[in-house]
This record gives sequence, structure tokens and C-alpha cells, in this order.
Amino acid sequence: MNRFPPSVTPATFVGSAIAVGFLLINDLTINEQNAVGTWFSIISDILQTNAAWLDVLIERGIIKTNDAADAESQDTPSKEAQDNQSNCEQQTSTNGETDIEFLKKTLKKMQEEINSISKNDKE
Repeated sequence: MNRFPPSVTPATFVGSAIAVGFLLINDLTINEQNAVGTWFSIISDILQTNAAWLDVLIERGIIKTNDAADAESQDTPSKEAQDNQSNCEQQTSTNGETDIEFLKKTLKKMQEEINSISKNDKE
């Protein structure tokens, strides 16, 4: 697969986004523009979240910088990238619980809070 986005200047890259945005305005209704804009925002949020979390893992030393680049540039992750993923999955919090246990406890607390709010709204 060819590299995307292409190696162009930042001004050209931004300019192309502006051009595509203005081209879409004429062919879409206001509601369609809103739906397509939201769809692009979701894609943007996913890409930004992935990149930000990768930075966190690199900062923590869980993933080495060159491994991250390798993992990002291949369709199938390298052995080192797979090992890094395994390390992430096996990480434990400071009190020794696994991420899954932590998430379950957090979800339980959230559900209790929702139930409490619902109960108060009914009264």
C-alpha cells in the first residue's frame, strides 16, 4: 500500500482538505453536511486517540519507538509489536489488579451511581 497521506507541504495538505470541504457543500443538504461532518469527526477522534495512546505507551517504555513505527507501517504486526501488545494486555495497576479487573470495578461503580441518580429522579 502506498503511503497516505502523501509527502506534501502542510499548506498543500490543509488546502486539499479545504477544497474537498467546499466541493461537498454544493452537493449535500444541510443535514447531509452535518452527518458527513460528524462521520469525519469520528474518524478524526479515532486517529487522534490511537496516536495519543501510542505516545503514552512509548513514553512508558512499553513500546519502543522503532517498534511503533514498524507496527504502524505494516498490515500485520511484527513479532516485537505483538509482544508489546501482549505486554500491554498483561500490565497491572499499582495495586496489582489487571486492567480488566479495574474496568469491571469502575463499571460497577458507574452503574451504582446511575442507579442512585435514577432513584433520586423518581422521588
